[in-house]
Amino acid sequence: MGMVMEVGKKVRRGRTRVGWIGIGVMGGAMATRLLAAGFTVTAYARTSVKADALVAAGASVADSPASVAAASDVVFTMGAAGSRFMDIFGTRAVSRDFASGPGSARYIIKDLGMALEIGDGQEEEDEATALPGAALFRQMFSAMVANGDGDLCVRGLITVIERLSGVHK
Repeated sequence: MGMVMEVGKKVRRGRTRVGWIGIGVMGGAMATRLLAAGFTVTAYARTSVKADALVAAGASVADSPASVAAASDVVFTMGAAGSRFMDIFGTRAVSRDFASGPGSARYIIKDLGMALEIGDGQEEEDEATALPGAALFRQMFSAMVANGDGDLCVRGLITVIERLSGVHK
C-alpha cells in the first residue's frame, strides 16, 4: 500500500515515487520529463501500447490505478472526460467513496473550471458522459465558491473532499 505524502515533505529525485494515471499525449510527455529529471515513475494506461515509450525511458507500468497508488508517494492523473473517467473512477464517484486507501483523494491541485467541461469532442462517448462524475465535480466547485475559496483554491477542494469522506462533519 502506498504511503500518503506528508504536507511539507520535500519531493526528492530518486526518493519520491511518482505515479501517473493517463499517459496519452500530454500525460506521457509530462511523465517522460519526470523520468528524465531522475524521478521513479509508475504509470497506468488503458491502452497498453501507450506505455511503450515510457517503459523504454525507464518507467514501470501498473495494471490498475489502484496499483499505481500503492506504488507511489504522489499520483498525477491526466485524462479527458467521457468513458475514461467512469472506467477509472466511476464506482467511487457514484458512491462518493473517498475513504482512505489506495487511490483515495487526499490532495488535489486542479483548475476545476476545466474539469467541469465534459468531453473534448474527440470520442463518441464524450457526448454520453455519465452524469454522476460531472455532478460530483459541480458539487465540489459550488462548495468551494460558497466557502469563499474561489475558483482555484486548493484548500476549498480539500475541505469538500474531507467532508464527503467523513473526515470533517
